[in-house]
Amino acid sequence: MHNGLPFVDAHLHVYRPEGFGRIMEIARDSQLDAINFLGLSQYDKQYMAQNAMGMLLKALHPGKVYLFAGLHHHLPGASAADYNMAAQAKRLAAAGCDGFKILEGKPNCHKRVGKRLDGPEFRPFFEY
Repeated sequence: MHNGLPFVDAHLHVYRPEGFGRIMEIARDSQLDAINFLGLSQYDKQYMAQNAMGMLLKALHPGKVYLFAGLHHHLPGASAADYNMAAQAKRLAAAGCDGFKILEGKPNCHKRVGKRLDGPEFRPFFEY
């Protein structure tokens, strides 16, 4: 607590579970009350495990880790229904995600994903 308010780091990415211990050590040493794991948008192989790692970290440290999940975009072999962003949001929320990291508006991610935030693909997500 700082000035009576909880102190939460709100920007954290992890690429391998081996980093979990160091992350929690830094949080403790920094006197953070909690951390927020931000799952990157899932548009490349290197990011495909982001949400699963965030769920694992949250399960290992209940009350200390929050998870904002990333949406999946280029899943190999996925059907069109798997790209429904509102359906993804509902599944991720039911799995325990606390919110969503919308990285798709950043230029590099937007170029890879190719969907506008104000386009028809995102409308049901934002309505959810």
